[in-house]
Amino acid sequence: MKDLAQDRKLDYENGVMTLKVGDRIQYNSTKCLALDNIGSCGPGTVEEQHVIAYNVLSPFYFPEKNLVSITAAGDSMADAGISPGDTLFIEIDAEPREGDIVAALDEENETQIKRLRGFRKNGQPILAYENEARYPNKTVKKNIIRIQGVVKHILKDC
Repeated sequence: MKDLAQDRKLDYENGVMTLKVGDRIQYNSTKCLALDNIGSCGPGTVEEQHVIAYNVLSPFYFPEKNLVSITAAGDSMADAGISPGDTLFIEIDAEPREGDIVAALDEENETQIKRLRGFRKNGQPILAYENEARYPNKTVKKNIIRIQGVVKHILKDC
């Protein structure tokens, strides 16, 4: 931050950071609800979750408009770079496509974070684990009520 302040790209005084926005730069925020959701990745739907924070994010890094964030748990997506404690930013209006990492509500009211591999003839999504060492070729066996959104960003827990 000191380097950015020296380059006059931001002001930093008394622990407060202020971005300098020039005439040619427009700043519109992306809003994000942080949910108390933990699990594979946790219970309930967005409407049922307890909101623990309301964040404003830079559209430069987060161009999506309808994001929620949850905390990942478990190791089923290790090969996709998702670890326990990571913050996942999920676009709830995104149209899921084969190959996307999605948040899907299962029949036990739990949100599963898995890779969408396609759809069965009955319309049920095929959701795959991504940890070959521990779960080789494993898919979710529970009925999926609906796909809640697509994981767009992963913020690693350090």
